[in-house]
Amino acid sequence: MKAALLIPPSVTDAEAALGEVMAAAQRLAADVELIVLHFDRAAATALAATAGVARAATLANPLDAMLASYSDNLVAAALAACGDADVVLIPAGPGADDLAPRLAVRLGAAFVGNCVEIGEEGGVITFGRSICGGRAIETVTSERPKTVVTLSRKRFAPAKGSAATCVMRIIDTSAVTFVQPQLGERESAAGNTARRLTQSSIVVSGGRGLGTADGFNIVNELAETLGAAVGASRAAVDAGWAPHSIQVGQTGKVIAPDVYIAIGISGAPQHVAGIAGAKLVIAINSDEQAPIFQWAHLGIVDDYRTVVAELINALRNGSSVEAA
Repeated sequence: MKAALLIPPSVTDAEAALGEVMAAAQRLAADVELIVLHFDRAAATALAATAGVARAATLANPLDAMLASYSDNLVAAALAACGDADVVLIPAGPGADDLAPRLAVRLGAAFVGNCVEIGEEGGVITFGRSICGGRAIETVTSERPKTVVTLSRKRFAPAKGSAATCVMRIIDTSAVTFVQPQLGERESAAGNTARRLTQSSIVVSGGRGLGTADGFNIVNELAETLGAAVGASRAAVDAGWAPHSIQVGQTGKVIAPDVYIAIGISGAPQHVAGIAGAKLVIAINSDEQAPIFQWAHLGIVDDYRTVVAELINALRNGSSVEAA
């Protein structure tokens, strides 16, 4: 079985993402090829060496900007790159979630999204999909010769291959029709913020329990004091208090920081699914019945304004905070 590990240009933490898809590929016992959808051969070669793959591929024509900004071009490039693979594994995330199902249609392949498990039953490969906001896993199989899979991040322990050398294949896309999108300049701040959220070891998030958008001033102040990234629950984003780029949860960013501080977040299953990999979860909420306390390692029931103000003061003055 041939497996293509497809890394779109939208993936910022490519090394970590590749480790996760490599782990999934190894469960398939597949003949693996890494495909990097950009044209920096040096970067692609370095990534292949890190992963320990025996075969890798990158594209030949300098169309990076078009690939990064227009999904039709991503599909066309991916089709040219991995048309002969039996399974295409793509790390889920911005860009990939749009690319994968469209690629599946073009390949005539089955599509499996939100994959969190890969196994085998009776000689048949099975895929576990996260459903119902992360409360259940649905096991499915593919009846088609090709399958395109998006892998939920932080669910597969990163792995590496063992190849001593790597053969780099250059994919000629001269015959591929690319579309030039008519787009203006894009503000990169949202993208930078989103990248920091997924890479930070400490994340402070706010939810509907903040009461108003002004509550994020306190969240931001604590995050700045800790050197942390800022996140938000879906309820806060839907209320217009925070941008979608920092939404944490199954329909936002899936993160696994060392410390996650949830302020005014009730703890809906969709949100908890996005922080399942966090090492330490601290919840601050005035509602002692909030579901988040069932998941938190440390819970504080009090007005968040009082708690956070004392915490910030203690951090700045180097003193300790006593829990009531």
